[in-house]
Amino acid sequence: MKIFLIISIIIAINTSLFAKPKGYPPIFSNESNASEYDWNAIDSKWINTRALLMAAFDSTYYKDNETIPNIDHYSKTDVRGVRVGVGGTVNFKKPWLYLISGSINSFAKDFNSSTDDSATLYDALLDIPIHDKYGRMQIGRMKEPISMERLMGMVFEQVMERPMHLDTFTTTRNDGIAYSNLYFNERVSFRSGLFKDKNLDWTSRLSAIAYYNSKQHRLLHLAVSYRYEKIKDNTIDFTVKPEQYFVSPIIDTGDIKASKDDTLNLEFSYLDNSLWIASEYTGKYIHRTDGSNLYFYGFHSSFSYFVSGEKRGYNKKWGIVRRIRPKIDFDEGGLGALELAYRYSYINLNSNDINSGTMYINSIGAIWHATYETQFHLQFTRAVPNLPTQEIKPLDSIQMRFVLVID
Repeated sequence: MKIFLIISIIIAINTSLFAKPKGYPPIFSNESNASEYDWNAIDSKWINTRALLMAAFDSTYYKDNETIPNIDHYSKTDVRGVRVGVGGTVNFKKPWLYLISGSINSFAKDFNSSTDDSATLYDALLDIPIHDKYGRMQIGRMKEPISMERLMGMVFEQVMERPMHLDTFTTTRNDGIAYSNLYFNERVSFRSGLFKDKNLDWTSRLSAIAYYNSKQHRLLHLAVSYRYEKIKDNTIDFTVKPEQYFVSPIIDTGDIKASKDDTLNLEFSYLDNSLWIASEYTGKYIHRTDGSNLYFYGFHSSFSYFVSGEKRGYNKKWGIVRRIRPKIDFDEGGLGALELAYRYSYINLNSNDINSGTMYINSIGAIWHATYETQFHLQFTRAVPNLPTQEIKPLDSIQMRFVLVID
């Protein structure tokens, strides 16, 4: 009952305070993704600041299939994550952009399923124009330029959790320095940078609008990313969860002696009016120091459709699909936007003498975007592991989520 009381209070605040935008923007407009009210903003001659909040509340039912000892029955409500921050501009002749955000209390795993800390710094980023219209340099803690699913934000995707191959093979944020620009009449986006956490890595992403028809609202996005990582302690391991943050890893390679690894990520997205089809493939090549090199891989394909007729837009600067804006918000007399979604994902951690296992997952659900700032998710997920050492029954779960975004 507590979660429904929290939701009711938030909706009441949302209804009384927020000035709502109407309709949805053209496919190339509103690059900032920001809401159109300004009560959370402070503007001045030298600096503009906007307060940011993102919160997610989950209610989950997970059935214990009795074939994996360390995974138990789970039925509870969690605060999935609370993220706060500020962003804005420093108003030079060519404005600098800044973003600072973090998790004040990540009660479970927060928005990053690999993070256990009670407090997490997400972004501490300064974006500086250096030449041309779009040539910019980014310095600080930021998202690495790999994978649309990583860059666009988990709560704006088609399914409630990221595909398992991306959580296993890629990272979200690191400290570093990067360069970005747009080319060929703003149809090609490029970003590349050096980043460091435990290891030093170089990551680059090239995305392109391969086809665009504004009248029919159709767009084809293609992208490729490459990441090179030097492994500092010469040891790496990979673990896989069934796209549930509260479940312990099911597949584990154990420690692998390696000096470096290469990651290749391929993206496909197609927007056609209310339809969005997306797929990504990730391959990880590991240079071992005590045996034959290894190649692990994974992929997903997803589909979503707005039965209420909304259309997603596209952010050409970052090469990502934008979050949806309902035609008429629920608190303005409309029905909001209803999205139906499905995703299939697969991962393979078998290569040469390493035989850790495979897993595929089917997820189906619905998202009600009551307003631009609020979402309600309902999803069923079935994960099917295939381990070399034991036979495992499918792992089933039902999840509900409420999301609030203030920006």
